[in-house]
Amino acid sequence: MPRLLLFCAIISLAAAPVSAGSGDEAFCAGLGAYRAGAYDSALALLGHPADNPYLEIFRLYYRADCLLRDSLSLAAAAALETLFALVDSGAVAQNHRFADLACDRYTEALASGGTCVIEPHRCFPSSRRGGPSNHAWFIASRACLAAGDTTSAMRNFAQGATGNMAHEDIPLFKELFHRYEPYLDAFSDWELLGIASRAADIGLFPEANAAVDLVFARNPDDPRAQLGLASVMFKSGELERALRAYWRVFDSAAPVSAKKSALSQISSIEYRLKQYDKAATHYFMHGAFYRASASLDMAARIYVMQGERKKAIAAWTTLRERHRGDGLYSDVQVWIEAGLSEAALRFQRGDNAEANTILKGILPRARGAQCATTLFWLMKTSVSGAERAAWSDSLLHAWPRSFYASIARGDPSPLEVRTDDSDAREIDALARIAADRLAMCDTAKADSAFARHPTLRAYVDLLKSGCNDEAKATAQVMLGIQDLLYRPRDRAEGEAGTAKSMLEIMPGRLFKLYAEATRHGHGALSLTVLSSTTQTDSSGVLPADLWYPVSYVDEIRAGAASAGLSPSLVLGIIREESRFDPDVVSRAGAIGLMQLMPATASWHSGRRDTIRLSEDDLRDPAKNVRAGADYFRYLLDRSEGSVIAALASYNGGHGRMARWRENFRPAENPLVALELIGPRETRQYVKKVLDSYAAYAAMARGEGRGE
Repeated sequence: MPRLLLFCAIISLAAAPVSAGSGDEAFCAGLGAYRAGAYDSALALLGHPADNPYLEIFRLYYRADCLLRDSLSLAAAAALETLFALVDSGAVAQNHRFADLACDRYTEALASGGTCVIEPHRCFPSSRRGGPSNHAWFIASRACLAAGDTTSAMRNFAQGATGNMAHEDIPLFKELFHRYEPYLDAFSDWELLGIASRAADIGLFPEANAAVDLVFARNPDDPRAQLGLASVMFKSGELERALRAYWRVFDSAAPVSAKKSALSQISSIEYRLKQYDKAATHYFMHGAFYRASASLDMAARIYVMQGERKKAIAAWTTLRERHRGDGLYSDVQVWIEAGLSEAALRFQRGDNAEANTILKGILPRARGAQCATTLFWLMKTSVSGAERAAWSDSLLHAWPRSFYASIARGDPSPLEVRTDDSDAREIDALARIAADRLAMCDTAKADSAFARHPTLRAYVDLLKSGCNDEAKATAQVMLGIQDLLYRPRDRAEGEAGTAKSMLEIMPGRLFKLYAEATRHGHGALSLTVLSSTTQTDSSGVLPADLWYPVSYVDEIRAGAASAGLSPSLVLGIIREESRFDPDVVSRAGAIGLMQLMPATASWHSGRRDTIRLSEDDLRDPAKNVRAGADYFRYLLDRSEGSVIAALASYNGGHGRMARWRENFRPAENPLVALELIGPRETRQYVKKVLDSYAAYAAMARGEGRGE
């Protein structure tokens, strides 16, 4: 019944005359109709210009989409031209994401209207920096083909196949490929290999093979063709065939660059085939001969997995001595993380002096959370009490919310699951924090210049209307306008007319954006806003606790109690998995707050209940949290009660982490085991969750003591 009433209200509003000055209200109603699929009503409501230029951008975009749905291509193109003119006039910031999205719709409108779009980038204003998307190139390709311009059509198709495609572009790619199949010989080798690679990426293996076969037929000895063929085999899951193909390239007279690429792929395939001895040897060879730091690190981690600690240290020593922390940013990161792992392994072997030397070499280059890790291990490996105290003080001062700091302070360990009655007190404390924070957000005010800015007014209106995607796009616009947040022109804001510094004005404006997102239940957006600054550069105006949202308290209370987990741990998992967005779906298909895979949730719920959880169930926050907490408890029980092992299994898979658990016994040696987790993504994930877990627990303890 409520949906029916809403629909009737939308229809009546669409039919009613809209008075002057009500364009913003009409837009919000029109966007609601669009979201409900009532496109005719949306078209009527979106016919009234919005007063706010930032709402007008969205109005023009969605009006054009409605017109395209009615095959009114010329009218859609006209609406989008008005959108581009609005951006070029300076009334709207150039970095508006929807202005770039409008370029795709414009190409489609021109093509649907019978205009042959030969070069999509020439259709857009010069302000559009990003250039045409894959979709725009494909639409232009189809339009040229319809107009009989096969040469331009094929060129546009090849251009569109060079980047990552959205899921909805795959059918169009496939359609165009088969239409051009008789003319494939007209493509260059590079174009064909690019098309083949993209087709393989999206699972179109017959199409990928057709393109590679043509390159191969032209010149069977061309290493590029051989690498292309091997790549398609690899992506299609034909690992043994791909391995043989890569070996042929490596054993041939191919250029060094081709041999380097082939050996890297050989190592990767051998690892996936669980041929660990060969994989480690070839990763080490690739890293040593071609100065590839990531390969040396991978060789060391395979040795670690196999329990060959001396070989692991030798590989990491080679990496440390050859690269010395210089080079590309990615190489420096590998060098730092390899050094941390080597230091932890040496600590386990009793070689504290060498471990301490390695860590002192890392510290000047460490950034972010790496600093906390380095400081902690410097404390652990120092000989004198004075030195240990100095490193501990540095850790507690610079990273007070990290789980390493909680261990140094002697707080209740985030590495253990408590068995007392503190969980109920903890969630009550967190609930009070959530209520106090909401009350604080309700009183947030903006300085007069910021309050008058149309972006803020649009942002608030969009949040009120539940238009979260549009609100996020508007927030990103504000965060990208340097004068708006970071270099205010008017340094004399305020009732008394006293000058304010940049550091006084900027945090207050950021907090207003944060407060509005929080008030309207958009925890993910609140974190996006905060991520534009750091926890230490806000002059104390933005409390560090704000970086840890407290939402879905009732759902977490029930889920944590059912599974016997700390509510802070569940909050930490949700923060890192979904950023408190209940609607998020990962590329792999994981759903909701705790990012559960449908197959995993169905299997696990079927073990305990007669009803298996469906994908729709996982979109319900209460069911998602309950299922996620219960699944984590299952992993915890299978991991001897080790939080680190359970988190590693939650992210990397219980079977995948079996060798690591066997070698390093995380229940007995948690901190060493943590540094020696093989997959980088899993190692970083576990540390992030532990940091969040410790921060939430500290917040609850502080609130409980009245701090």
